[in-house]
Amino acid sequence: NTESSAASDVYKRQGRIWAWGFDWSNIFTEVEDTTPYRRVDGNLYLQRVISGHWFGMANGTAQRNDELGLALRLSGALSLGYYLVQSSRHELQVTAGLSQNREWSTEEDQIEDNIEAPLRLDYRLYRYDSPTTELRVRGGYMPSLTSKRYRFDADISGRQEIVSDLFVELKYYISYDSVPPAGATSKKDSGITFGIGWSK
Repeated sequence: NTESSAASDVYKRQGRIWAWGFDWSNIFTEVEDTTPYRRVDGNLYLQRVISGHWFGMANGTAQRNDELGLALRLSGALSLGYYLVQSSRHELQVTAGLSQNREWSTEEDQIEDNIEAPLRLDYRLYRYDSPTTELRVRGGYMPSLTSKRYRFDADISGRQEIVSDLFVELKYYISYDSVPPAGATSKKDSGITFGIGWSK
C-alpha cells in the first residue's frame, strides 16, 4: 500500500479588506492487486470584508477523484460568510452560497452540469509565534438544486513549522457522493496523509 501526497498553500492579505489564496493537494494511492487511483484538489479564492464579521467570497475549484469515478470537476461559486469566532488564536466561519460545476466521468464520455447550494464550516486554531502551529477542521455539505444528489466532504489536519515557512502536515479526509459518476468504485473516499508544504 503506497500513498504519496503533495500540498501547497499560498495566502496573502491586502490590508483588512481583501484576501486571496490558493491551495492544492495531490494524493496517489496504490494497493496490491488493485488499480492505482489519484485524488487531486485545487482551490483559488478571493475574499472581501463586507461589514463587521460579514464577508463575501468567490472561488474556483478543480478536482479529480478516481475512486468516486470523477475524471474532472470544474466549479465556480459565490458565497456569503460570517465569522462566528475571530480572535488572535481561533477562527470559526460559516459560508453559504451557490455553485455551478461541470463533471467528466472516468469510465464513459459522460459530461454533467450541476447547480449546488454549498454550506461550509471552517475552524482554525493557530499560533503565529515561530515555529507556527495550526489545527484546522473543515466540512462542507453540497445539495444539488438540479437533482436528488448531494455531496459531503470534511477533513481535519494539523501542521507544524519545521523551518521558516516550511511545514509538515498530518491530515484525515473523507468525501461522500450519494450519486457518483459512472466508473466509481465507491460512494466514499477517505484516507490519512502525511505531507510537506510551503506557506507564506
